[in-house]
Amino acid sequence: MSRYVIFILICSVSCILHADKKKLSKSELDRLIDERVLLYTHPDDAQGAIEALKKEGVTDYEIVESMAKCLRRDMNCPKEKVGCVRANAAIWWIGYYGDQNQISNLLYVAKNTTRGTIASLAIHAYYGKIKDKERFLNDVIPLLERSYRLKSAIWRCLMEEAKGPMRERIVAIASEKANEGYDNLYYADLILEKWKPGYADSQERRKLIIKAVEDPNVKKIAPRGSKHLMDRLKKESLK
Repeated sequence: MSRYVIFILICSVSCILHADKKKLSKSELDRLIDERVLLYTHPDDAQGAIEALKKEGVTDYEIVESMAKCLRRDMNCPKEKVGCVRANAAIWWIGYYGDQNQISNLLYVAKNTTRGTIASLAIHAYYGKIKDKERFLNDVIPLLERSYRLKSAIWRCLMEEAKGPMRERIVAIASEKANEGYDNLYYADLILEKWKPGYADSQERRKLIIKAVEDPNVKKIAPRGSKHLMDRLKKESLK
């Protein structure tokens, strides 16, 4: 989309707002968010449109509520559909503008979307925004039984959080989940290797990894992952 066309669209938002001094109706706000703000290809253009809405008295809360409605509608759209573009944008902006209650929309989407990529983006946005990290752990641990993409996103958040005061609890979670399937072991092993004393070169680790990589199903679905696990084990044994 050319900058000129984007400029015209932003101006049209302003014109609609100035044409009627009454506060923008909820349905009109939904339409502007849905058809314009979430479809801008450049974040600066979307930001400009949002600022234009805010200058006319639309609150952050109202903007996020409108985006959340759009996100819930489009969260299962195939990647080649325009709804996927809107969903991706909504996740980002909700993570940016949403309050601590509104970001529950991101958790809802992570739990319910059929799209692994959307679930992953939603979890990362939720983690980045939520202040209560203990609440985050309570929310996401049950989701480690879901799709690989979602598990991967959650474990990456846990690896980051393990650098702080929640480390002991996360190590305990990793110790428990290491025995619950290959997908969890792949990431749990990274945490245990770094943060659990004595684990890196332990017989416990060797048994877990060898059991996983010798599973014929694992070899079929994740041959590269199996190799990475064995490479980690060999690296430790050579120290």
